[in-house]
Amino acid sequence: MVEGSVEDRTLLQEEDVKEINGFVLVVFNFLEVFTSTFVFVIMLLLLVVRAVGVDGSSMEHTLTHSDKLIVLNYFFSQPNYKDIVVLNGVNIKGCDALIVKRVIAKEGDVVDIKDSSVYVNGVKLNEPYAVGKTLPGNAISYPFKVPKGFIFYLGDNRENSGDARSFGVLPVDKSKGRVIGRFLPLRKFTIF
Repeated sequence: MVEGSVEDRTLLQEEDVKEINGFVLVVFNFLEVFTSTFVFVIMLLLLVVRAVGVDGSSMEHTLTHSDKLIVLNYFFSQPNYKDIVVLNGVNIKGCDALIVKRVIAKEGDVVDIKDSSVYVNGVKLNEPYAVGKTLPGNAISYPFKVPKGFIFYLGDNRENSGDARSFGVLPVDKSKGRVIGRFLPLRKFTIF
């Protein structure tokens, strides 16, 4: 009878160990999945998409001050005509600033601004998003041929935008990404 009790206790201990090992395995698997998912999300946010806030009124009425945007980083593509992009490298008040603008022309295109309208390669652009008169500015003489590797960009709020007319064209590599959506404020959620 004493021997049976020792065997019973040994079996109970082995079952307890198996149960504890099973629990530890479940916790370990959960932590492994959680950690992998966390790393994937961080990599996605750092390498593929980013969130950017709008500061100012230069893109009104398309975008307004304090809108929060989802930006798809440029890796394997280049900005396209009429893309809303985030640009880096415009020197504003002594520091490089991120700005949100619209791509109007790319390398080799000839831009002209006359009669409050924008022409690219001699064709007047249809710009239903543009607000106000488009004046030439003082950084560029028109007609202007966009140099190789550069883009010509404008804000949608033409009378209240610091853009290529004020700062000149920017190299394509200053395009950090294309705006693919607005997520805040929620009532203005939009996919572009």
